[in-house]
Amino acid sequence: MENFLRGQASRLSLTVGNQYRGYRNWEWIAYIQDRFAVRPGLQLSWGLRFEALTAPREVNDLFEFQHDTDANNFAPQFGFAWTSRNLRVVVRGGYGIAFGSLTLANWNRQAGNPPLTQSLSVDRPTVAVIPEIAALAPDPGRKSGLGALDQEAALPYSHTYNLSLERELPGAVLVRAGYQGSRTFKIFSGIGLNRAQNVPGIEATSGNVNARRPDQRFLRVYNIVNGSNGYHDAIQLSATKRRTRGLSFELRYSFSKTMDSGISNFADTGNGGDVAQSDELVGDVKSVSSFDTPHSFTISYAYELPRLATGPDWLASMLQRWTVSGTTTFRSGTPFAVYTGSDGAGSGNLDGEGSDRPNFLDPAILGRSFDDPDTSTNLMGADTCADVALSATVGYRRCRYFDTNIPVGGRGTVGFRVFRKDGTSNWNLALARSFALPGGGAEKQLQFRAEYYNFLNHAQFAAPGASISSPTFGQITNTVNKGRVMQIALRLIF
Repeated sequence: MENFLRGQASRLSLTVGNQYRGYRNWEWIAYIQDRFAVRPGLQLSWGLRFEALTAPREVNDLFEFQHDTDANNFAPQFGFAWTSRNLRVVVRGGYGIAFGSLTLANWNRQAGNPPLTQSLSVDRPTVAVIPEIAALAPDPGRKSGLGALDQEAALPYSHTYNLSLERELPGAVLVRAGYQGSRTFKIFSGIGLNRAQNVPGIEATSGNVNARRPDQRFLRVYNIVNGSNGYHDAIQLSATKRRTRGLSFELRYSFSKTMDSGISNFADTGNGGDVAQSDELVGDVKSVSSFDTPHSFTISYAYELPRLATGPDWLASMLQRWTVSGTTTFRSGTPFAVYTGSDGAGSGNLDGEGSDRPNFLDPAILGRSFDDPDTSTNLMGADTCADVALSATVGYRRCRYFDTNIPVGGRGTVGFRVFRKDGTSNWNLALARSFALPGGGAEKQLQFRAEYYNFLNHAQFAAPGASISSPTFGQITNTVNKGRVMQIALRLIF
C-alpha cells in the first residue's frame, strides 16, 4: 500500500468474471487389519488401506478437469513388538505408507481461466486504473494468465517407519529410546512459468514485464504439480512415571531434522502464493522446512498434595486432594527466509514473480538466532542499509550482509530459510480439586480448576521483518504467543 500511494507499485494482479464453482467427487476408502501372536513375547500386526479419489466435476458443467481419477493408492502397514523377559526390554517397530489429499484450493486453480474468468496483470499500475476494476469483465481480446493442476496430479504419499526400545525401571518409570523417520513424495508445489526474460536491446523495467514474456498469448502461467519431496528424521527419548504417591510425570526430548523442496504449504500453493526465484524449483528452495525444530524438550507433571499427618483436621481437610499439574516446553526457533521485497528494478529480477531473495555478502550472519527486539536490527545489519545508484533512474539496496543487485532473470544467492526466529520457553500450570457434595456420594461433586497459560508471561517473539525494501526490515514487531492468561472454572457433577 505504501508503494502504491507513492506511485511505485510494480504490478497489479486481479481476477475478473464468474469465479463461483460447484464441485462433486467421490472418495472411496477400505481398510483391513489383523494382529496375532507368533509366540509368547512376539506379536505382529499388518494392515492394508486402499483409497480412490475420483476426479471432480463442476455441477454446472462450466469446465472439465484436466486430470483423471487417482485409484491406485494402496497403503500397507506392518508392525511388531518383541519382549525379552531376561533383559526386561520391549522392542517395537513399524513401517507404513500414508496418502495425503487433493484439496479444493488445488482444484480451483483452473477456475480462473478464460472464457468465464480472466487473470489480469497490469504493469506499473496508477491511481487511474482503480476506477476501471469494478467494470472489468472477461474480454476474449484481452490476454489472461492461466492456472492449472497438472494432468498427472496424484495424491502425495509418505513412507513412515520407527524403531524403539522400552524398559521399566524401579519406581514405576518407563524409559523409551527410539528413531522415527519419513520420506514424503509428490508434495504439491506451484511453479510460475512464462516469466519475463532479459531481451537484448531492451532495458528491463517494471513497466514492460508483460512485453518480455516468451509466450505473448498469455500473462502469468501458474501450474500446480507433484514437484516436491519431504524428509524427516528424529531421535526421541522419553521417561514416563506412573502415578505413585500422588506423583506422575513424563519427560520427552526430540532431536530432529525436517527438510523439503517446496516453498509453501498446501493452502498457499492452491491460492497461487510464493514461488521459487526461477523455474528450477528444487535447486532454489530445497532447505529445512518452515516447521523444522531441531531440539524439543517437554515435561508434563501432576502431583496430588498429601494429607497433613499433624495439625488441625480443618487444615488437613482444606489442603488435601489438591492436584498441581502443568506442562513446560522448550523448543528451538523455526526458520525463516529473507527477501528483497519487490520484483522491481534494483530490488528484484524483473521476471514478473515475487519471492526474490538478496545476494549474500558476509557469512558471519549465519547461525544466529533473532530472538530479541533490542538487538535484531543490528544483528541483521538493517541499520547499515543504504541506496546505491546504478544509473540516474535505477539503484539497489546494500546492507552489511545483503544487497539487492540481482541481474534481470537471475536470482539472489541467499539460501532459503537459513535464519531462525525466537524459540519456545513456556510454562502452563493448573490447580484443581473436587469437593464431594452432601447426599450424593462420589457421583455428586463440585470441581474447581484454575489454569494459567504462559504462567511466567514469557514473550515468544515473531521473526524480524524479512523484506529489505520495507522500513521494518530486521525489526521484531510482534509475538507469536499471548501474555499470561488465567482461567477459572467450576463444574457441577450430579
